[in-house]
Amino acid sequence: MSDPAYRWMRRTARSLPMLAQRIFALRDIAYAGCGFHYALEHDLGRAFCMFNDYVSPMTTSRMITMEVHMEELYREVKKAEVSAALIATRSHEP
Repeated sequence: MSDPAYRWMRRTARSLPMLAQRIFALRDIAYAGCGFHYALEHDLGRAFCMFNDYVSPMTTSRMITMEVHMEELYREVKKAEVSAALIATRSHEP
């Protein structure tokens, strides 16, 4: 694997605890799709497993799968946070 790919992996692995905090902060908050919040937590668990799998060889396809999974997870969390903020704002309107 190229060095930039490993830099991405290290940077992303270091960001997992912060991502976990963001996901768990959404646990009891209303947002569009919050009935499926368990799926976000499941995907977070998958991310931890992927980044801590030192047994499987790091192939190009595995690296691409990890990148796609993480991009989608970050996108879903951001979408949930925006939705939660919008719902919170609307609930305080007269």
